[in-house]
Amino acid sequence: MALSGWTRPESPFHAGELAIQSRLGVQEQIDKQGRRVIREFLPDQHRQFFAQLPF
Repeated sequence: MALSGWTRPESPFHAGELAIQSRLGVQEQIDKQGRRVIREFLPDQHRQFFAQLPF
């Protein structure tokens, strides 16, 4: 089963992460990789796990 990655037009990274990536000159590379491996949702098993945490 193939899960889709990040399909939204905005970056999957927050401003601080983007700033570091930019300073290192790797923002474009990391964006491409991030869009493949970062999901827009939590899988059901993760939702169930986090719902059981006491905090």
